Amino acid sequence: PPPAGFGARAEAIATRLLALQRGEALPAGATAPEPTDTRQAQERAALEQLAKEMLASLAHVEQVLDDFFRNPARREPLLQLHQPLQQIIGALSMLGET
Repeated sequence: PPPAGFGARAEAIATRLLALQRGEALPAGATAPEPTDTRQAQERAALEQLAKEMLASLAHVEQVLDDFFRNPARREPLLQLHQPLQQIIGALSMLGET
């Protein structure tokens, strides 16, 4: 079955198309409502991208920590972990997580 509100959206779009076909001007600010499915797909894609970036940052942190534990004299790279860790914190904050 079509998603909720599909009939109303389809009718609004058909009305707009008929008005354009007749050469009528659309009222100012008249735009087709964005389907919920499209919005949800965009949100899902953004969340997937955010997750990929977080995983990449975590992989980098893991690599630096692995190197340090294999050779504790290599402390300098640990100082460079602030940025990827801050990026992860920022991403979690965007998701409403701590």
